[in-house]
Amino acid sequence: LKAAKPCDYEKIAFQYGITDLRGMLTRLKKMKAESKKSDAFLKKLDAAYSADKGNTIHLTVELADPTATVKWLKNGQEIKPSAKYVFESVGNKRSLTINKCSLSDDAAYECQVEEEKCFTEVFVKEPPVTITKQLEDVHTVVGEKVEFEVEVSEEGANVKWMKDGVELNRDTAGSKYRFKKDGKRHILIITEATKEDIGTFYAFTNGDESQAELEVEDKELEILQSIADLTVKASEQAVFKCEVSDENVTGKWFKDGVEIQASERIRISHIGRTHKLTIDDVEASDDGDYTFVPDGYALTLSAKLNFIEIKIEYVPIEEPPKIHIDTSGCGDQNTITVVAGNKLRFDVEITGEPAPVTCWTKGDQVISEAEGRVRVEKEQTLSSFVIDGAVLEDEGYYTITVTNPVGEDKAEIYVKVVDVPNPPENVKCTSVGEDSATITWDPPSFDGGVPIKGYLMER
Repeated sequence: LKAAKPCDYEKIAFQYGITDLRGMLTRLKKMKAESKKSDAFLKKLDAAYSADKGNTIHLTVELADPTATVKWLKNGQEIKPSAKYVFESVGNKRSLTINKCSLSDDAAYECQVEEEKCFTEVFVKEPPVTITKQLEDVHTVVGEKVEFEVEVSEEGANVKWMKDGVELNRDTAGSKYRFKKDGKRHILIITEATKEDIGTFYAFTNGDESQAELEVEDKELEILQSIADLTVKASEQAVFKCEVSDENVTGKWFKDGVEIQASERIRISHIGRTHKLTIDDVEASDDGDYTFVPDGYALTLSAKLNFIEIKIEYVPIEEPPKIHIDTSGCGDQNTITVVAGNKLRFDVEITGEPAPVTCWTKGDQVISEAEGRVRVEKEQTLSSFVIDGAVLEDEGYYTITVTNPVGEDKAEIYVKVVDVPNPPENVKCTSVGEDSATITWDPPSFDGGVPIKGYLMER
């Protein structure tokens, strides 16, 4: 270490099995600061002692006073005699024997006589650790987990990992690398391999080394479902969908070579292995070539959106005219009875497209829609025949005719006017008895429009 550069200290410490380099350097610096003059010690402890793990170390001093007692301390804590730590006193010599050295015995030790002390540093070296199972080359694809494993000759041994000459550890590698120890097995784990991980990896012990190559290739992506051509009408929804083998793969959508950005009308989704582009309210500008490109792969999926513009031509509805007459409760079919002097209103429903033209006639006489005692009124789909103050002359057959460009319909109704009949004619009393009389007469010239059912005689 004295001949080496400070930047090489850790490398040398690893090579010689020093596990606490910083602590050792601190203790050595403290030892240099101690006074070299001593009245109690004829011979102090050596500056440093070393032993291989499992061996024995003897620390010895010579005192000026053969009767003086000493204390032994390890890292400032007094040591008590035991099977591990054996104290000896022979003349003016005092010894501390450390049996079966372990790495925990690597420390600073003191021998104290009253107020005076002398110091030393004990180094416990691990025996050379060999690699019993070598690293193996790994060939993988991007995104896969990689494990480099070595097996060494001793449990608990230190193994240093490097890549292309750069040491790998938790402080410098971040979360990319993980290190695992399992007995004699030491494992370097790369959670997700990338192209940057390509190179040579090394595993070092204090007595051996192993190396292996890592090759990383682009992962082949399997297309489970490609996007398909679409033919869409205006205002409909268009959905391009594809499915790939890796659910972690992201991608971009393009239209005619230009990347598509999501908006209120255009939605881009990625759920599991499925990638979807949804276009609402399709318009003419959406017509074109669409492409999905998975990130990190030299692969494209293409399809075309064909926009169909629908021209709506108005075709008028044509329906022949039809007369709908309701004469329920009127007695004879299509016969309407009205009492003389009363008002008659008869509504007839008319259908047809285009709207039919309506004409009412009595014989050859056309009934006008103008105001009058006998007239026709029109309201939406109804044609109403009206007689104000019916008279006997209004009785007869009336015809309604409706026409439009696709047909004609006609119906006939009979208006019957009834009134008070005339008195009977030629009334004669031919004989009169005590409680009876014989009367004769002729029927009246006008029966009121309906057959006379009987006569009433008054005394």
